[in-house]
Amino acid sequence: MTRFPLRCQGWPFAVMVLAGLALSNAHAESLVASDVHSRLVLAFRVADAPLQKRLPPGWLPNPATSGPTKDANLLVSFVDRLSNLDPEGKAVAGGRDRYAVMAVPVKESSTGATGSMVVRSYTGNEKILPGAYGTTVLADVRHDSAAGGTNVEPGHATESWQLRLGDAGRLSLTLRYARGTLSRMTTEQKVYSPLRPDFHRIYRSDVIAEVVRSVPASVDRVEALDLKIDLNEFSDLFDGTQQLVGITVAPWVARKIYLP
Repeated sequence: MTRFPLRCQGWPFAVMVLAGLALSNAHAESLVASDVHSRLVLAFRVADAPLQKRLPPGWLPNPATSGPTKDANLLVSFVDRLSNLDPEGKAVAGGRDRYAVMAVPVKESSTGATGSMVVRSYTGNEKILPGAYGTTVLADVRHDSAAGGTNVEPGHATESWQLRLGDAGRLSLTLRYARGTLSRMTTEQKVYSPLRPDFHRIYRSDVIAEVVRSVPASVDRVEALDLKIDLNEFSDLFDGTQQLVGITVAPWVARKIYLP
């Protein structure tokens, strides 16, 4: 079980860091889905040895060398998907779901290919199983959020996530922060499977987001944080030595997903 203390400072601008983003040129690709969701990302620095064991041969962790998540090698994302459509505009697996993703920014040693690798995903939608990367398992997932302010002030927001996996453990987060100025940008990312590292999908997203905590950049607009990680399969990563490097909140992400 892990708890993190409260710190609070100001930050004059937002920096986007939702994942280990890798830009590349588009080639012949096939659209497989499009979705709209909100996302909250926790960026951690964890021990290298147990993290490496979760990657296939030839792949290495590839943490950011600069920016607000410098040195983070594990990203835990909480996603509330409002719409999930196939290329014909039909709902995929009911059209919405809530889930959490454990992803590692990676690099392939021989080719230099970079992106993120989804080592685990927890979903509340059994129709999604086992997921595009073969690493998705079922969990009981609950998300609550609230935001408010007066006139033109940014105001404050609260996010609460609860994941329960029975005997396999639980993950819970309650976050309250002072909202700031949001940044809007487009991103492109390749995401790989540890079970089939020759397989990947390409995500192109239009994102509105803000960094609410960054240790490298001395940013902290977090007013309260209660984080408990008690997952049996990740006990070697969250053993008390992990460091929370940053928190990014993206209230709106419009994304298209392609196969190369």
